[in-house]
Amino acid sequence: MMPGYAQWEKELPAALRTVSLTERQLTELLATRLQKSYIQAFELMYHNPVEEMVLADGPYTALSNRIKNPEELYPEISNILTTPEQWEMYIISAQNRRVASQMRRTKKLLEDYEAQFPQMRLHEQTVEVPPSQYMKTLADQIPANTKYLLLGEAHYAYLRPHIAQFITHLANSGRKIILFTEFMPHAAQTQNTTRRNELLREYWPVWMAAKQAQIPIAGLEPEFVVQNDNVALIDHITAIDLPLWGTTEGVRLRNQHWLRLIKRYREEFPDALFLIYAGGGHLSSERAYSLGKTLAGPDTYTALIVPTESLKKPDELLNISMYDTFCVKQALPISPFIKFDYPLSTQVGFNARVLIPPLGRGE
Repeated sequence: MMPGYAQWEKELPAALRTVSLTERQLTELLATRLQKSYIQAFELMYHNPVEEMVLADGPYTALSNRIKNPEELYPEISNILTTPEQWEMYIISAQNRRVASQMRRTKKLLEDYEAQFPQMRLHEQTVEVPPSQYMKTLADQIPANTKYLLLGEAHYAYLRPHIAQFITHLANSGRKIILFTEFMPHAAQTQNTTRRNELLREYWPVWMAAKQAQIPIAGLEPEFVVQNDNVALIDHITAIDLPLWGTTEGVRLRNQHWLRLIKRYREEFPDALFLIYAGGGHLSSERAYSLGKTLAGPDTYTALIVPTESLKKPDELLNISMYDTFCVKQALPISPFIKFDYPLSTQVGFNARVLIPPLGRGE
């Protein structure tokens, strides 16, 4: 290996913009980075497990298929990587490095959470209303100075009519509202994949509620996700293909794009209430790279809508709320509707969390 590779490997992608490498040298460098990142992530994931609760995925070895237009993922080096092989190694290395970083963060986060959980329970505010009033009551909780309302869901179909109700009640505030959503591509002219068309149908109650309330909808999902929706799979060490966009690096790339789009809209609509509707893992401020973490502040309000079935699956519930996972692990009572004030809400991950029973249960 040529002198300097070790230093260049540490400084990617900055080094790629300043160091002149032949194509062969660059490929060798990326191969070294892939090997090192895989070993690092593997050791952190499996030799030092963080109980059963892990806020990271991977490590990974390869892409199952070639990504279309990969330069859109990393425009800062789009003119440097020239072959599909180089792009594949770069993307998987980035994922593995994120996993390693996330594992270290997770360990510290869990230690802090364990120590402060009793204090959180002390400040838990229970809202006592029947299920039929959950969405109206939640809408009433939103402070008038809120600029960013983050509405996170678990991906259960029966939650969507409740989301639609929430939007209808929120519209009564009289404020200018713009709905941003993960479940729609950001460019209307985008050629949707079959999966994207399914999502448009699955969330139809939400779109109709927004239309009736005269709330414009801005899709958040970028072109590189739409184009690669059924293509961008990565190989796990167990040889199970998993979607790239659900990995740590995939979520980071998507959230980064979402934020850029939201900021552009904010310049045009400085006083509007931005309702950002997506999976809870994208929004909860306890998650790395989340919108809740980036936009955290007194003018941001995060609400999570969670199905009661998740209480039986702590690993799944963790994707929405570590707070509830700790309750489950310690066999503590779980309030159907709870809230936390800022700044504690930033640490808990949400301002309000509502548990919704399946259709036919509850009131």
